[in-house]
Amino acid sequence: MMSLSNSISKELLHSPELQEYMLETVVYPRETKLLKELRLITSNHPRSLSTNCLLLKLTNAKKTIEIGVFTGYSLVLIALTIPDDGKASIIAIDLDRDAYEIGLPIIKKANIEHKINFIQSSTLSALDELLNENDNRGSFDFPSSKQTKLAIKSTMRE
Repeated sequence: MMSLSNSISKELLHSPELQEYMLETVVYPRETKLLKELRLITSNHPRSLSTNCLLLKLTNAKKTIEIGVFTGYSLVLIALTIPDDGKASIIAIDLDRDAYEIGLPIIKKANIEHKINFIQSSTLSALDELLNENDNRGSFDFPSSKQTKLAIKSTMRE
C-alpha cells in the first residue's frame, strides 16, 4: 500500500509546473544553439531525449538506429552524443525525406552528417534489408523510435 507522502511526492514530480521548471532550468540551458533552432522549427519538446543521452553515454553506444526521423531533433541529439571516433554511426529510417531535409541544414551546421546514414523506406523493408546483412545482426547498441520515446515517458511517470 502506498503511503500518503509517496502519493503526494509522485503527484508533485509529475506536475506540469515542475516539468516546465525542469525544462527551463535543466534541459534548455544545456541545449546547443543548433538543437534549439531545430526544436523551435519542429515545436518538439525534448522531455524524454535527455534520458536517451544519458543511456547513450552510460552504454558507450556507437552504432544506433533511429526509426521515424521526422525533422531530426533526436537524430541530431544522438549524433552529438555518440563519439566522433569514425566508428560511431546512426542508421536513420523514415519514409518522409522532405521532413528530414528540413533538419538537414542543422545536421550540416553541426558537422555530424558523416555519422548519419539516412534510408528513405518503410521501417519493415529497411529492417529486413539490414538484417539480411550479417554484419548488422546484433550489432546495434541503441534503438530509438517514437515508441521508445513514449515508453520512456510512460516509465518516468510511473
